[in-house]
Amino acid sequence: MTDERFDSSATTTCGYCGVGCRLETHTRAGRVVSISPATDGPANRGHTCLKGRFAHQFSRSRERLSTPLIREDGALRSATWEEALARIARELGRIKTDHGPDAIAGLASSRATNEDCWAMQRMMRAAIGTNNIDNCSRVCHAPTSFALRKSLGFSGATGSFDDLEAVAAFARGRGLWLHVDGAHGAAALLSPKYRHLVRGLDRADSFIWDAHKNMLMPALATAVLFREGGRSYEAFSTKASYLFERSAREEWYNYAHRTMECTKTMMGLRLFISLAAYGTDFFGGYVTAVYDLARDFAALIRDSGDFEAAVEPESNIVCFRYLKKGEADLDGLQRRIRRTLLERGNFYVVQAEFRGRAWLRCTLVNPRTTLADLEALLAEIRAVA
Repeated sequence: MTDERFDSSATTTCGYCGVGCRLETHTRAGRVVSISPATDGPANRGHTCLKGRFAHQFSRSRERLSTPLIREDGALRSATWEEALARIARELGRIKTDHGPDAIAGLASSRATNEDCWAMQRMMRAAIGTNNIDNCSRVCHAPTSFALRKSLGFSGATGSFDDLEAVAAFARGRGLWLHVDGAHGAAALLSPKYRHLVRGLDRADSFIWDAHKNMLMPALATAVLFREGGRSYEAFSTKASYLFERSAREEWYNYAHRTMECTKTMMGLRLFISLAAYGTDFFGGYVTAVYDLARDFAALIRDSGDFEAAVEPESNIVCFRYLKKGEADLDGLQRRIRRTLLERGNFYVVQAEFRGRAWLRCTLVNPRTTLADLEALLAEIRAVA
């Protein structure tokens, strides 16, 4: 490609992911000023994603980190590379001594070269002495999400609530941003009886709320709420002069300033309008009713003699399993029961894994569901088992 705007151009392969898109880099005055997709690229054939086209701009961003940062007394300070590397080595050695090598795990980057990834696994196996090594691009962040679940726990299967006040105190003491995934449980805010379950949510910097999960609304109806509204422009903001004529603060209603998806609808507006139209008492009564029903269902399971609940439900989610006498493979039985229930079409349940065992999972969202319906569910499970 010849263009008088550029001093020179060169062909390269994008390193952002593993697709291998061929790109043309264009430089002026010794730095990359534009990137375009190569028309002869066998993987991309003249196309590229947003990252391949514009991510080079971050290399010139004034907000780009130029030195290592070390956190001390809840604040970050600049450090030299020598100090930062010595700190990492010292802490890794301490953890290994105190807790053993398997307390440490390594995650290689999909942006790194093969040689860098090899060096990473060599360090973990030879220097640390553990096989806890993976790559972040194996299956769409499967290793990172697995590590988070192992480190922090995963309440999605059972609908349990964390102690948000304790988490908030931990985050504040270390200068961390606290984001709460209240996708399902944030609706407890509206119930006077169960509001205590989300005590501490008011101390979050941001939280997400999916109204289609527990507020009688069709998908998608979701909102991300920020303690400071101005911070909503930071995470996904873009600098695209061809899209914007005015600043984000002037065009607060333009969602493109706050998301990578320029045509994304304002889904949070649906939650706001629903609350304004029906009132919090309406939705609070509904949340209380389905939470109460979950506890009644758990009591029914507990008194049955041939079922068990995984945990006492805290929300409207109940995980349970059928204890068929003489059945050697109870996990396999739960999976077979679910498939048969779906084939019959009278009830819909999903399955979940909790503490290494398979469970049937029931989320109570229909306001017309009664305890008699749930008794019929248990009866049908016994029949199909």
